[in-house]
Amino acid sequence: RGPARLALPVLHLATAGVIGLRLGRDNSVAPHRAAGAIVICHWSYGAGFLRGLGRWLTGRRFETRRR
Repeated sequence: RGPARLALPVLHLATAGVIGLRLGRDNSVAPHRAAGAIVICHWSYGAGFLRGLGRWLTGRRFETRRR
């Protein structure tokens, strides 16, 4: 509770920032864009994984097209 619940999001953003800075050593990479891309990809992959896990646990099909 309290400030402790912010520890994980702050750690995640700090890690993405450090990785972005390391990638930014190359002149063709903007550090803020690299960090943003890392955060977006990480959250998107995680959200898709959790959604798929939820579908699998509830027994719903993955196909959405009608046959």
